[in-house]
Amino acid sequence: MQKTFTLSFDRAVGRLARTGGSVGGAKALGATLLVALLMGFSTTQSATAAATYSVTIAWDSNPEPTVIGYRAHYGVASRDYSTVVDVGNTTSVIISGLVEGTPYFFSITAYDVLGLESDFSDELSYVPGTPTVRARVLPSGQAGLTLKGRIDHAYDLEATEDFATWTAIATVTLNANGSYEFTDPQAAFFTRRFYRLHDIQP
Repeated sequence: MQKTFTLSFDRAVGRLARTGGSVGGAKALGATLLVALLMGFSTTQSATAAATYSVTIAWDSNPEPTVIGYRAHYGVASRDYSTVVDVGNTTSVIISGLVEGTPYFFSITAYDVLGLESDFSDELSYVPGTPTVRARVLPSGQAGLTLKGRIDHAYDLEATEDFATWTAIATVTLNANGSYEFTDPQAAFFTRRFYRLHDIQP
């Protein structure tokens, strides 16, 4: 059974600016490739196998008119990409079969009508199943928290104002999607508040 949810990272991985050099024996594109990767993942799990994850990667298009496509590169070692996916003239790709707890590294290249390819974009790394907290302010002034992590796994949700003292404000078990929505009604009483997930089920 496959479960799907989205985890977005508000993180630009930088600019790819190349003015020469070679890629695969050909001159690299001289354009600037603006790359912003947003990641989401779905999970697939069976009773006899560990969860596997699918990552959705999206980026900004290259403004150069001769660009006709993109390639997504990824692997389990930084800057050593064992897999290349030619996604064509689109700015997103779903990469599936990722194993929980394994670090993965991703980068994007663009290519043009002559087969010339840009150098790699800045690299983005991700470990499927890593616990994360995304906070947003609700109209009521409360904090709406989206908790992500390992599916069917228990965590303490902790809060702090000074990064010195952390207080558990809830214990949650993530659902079959590896997700949990939580509202902190006390957030409005603090000038600032930060959150983290503490694994209580190693």
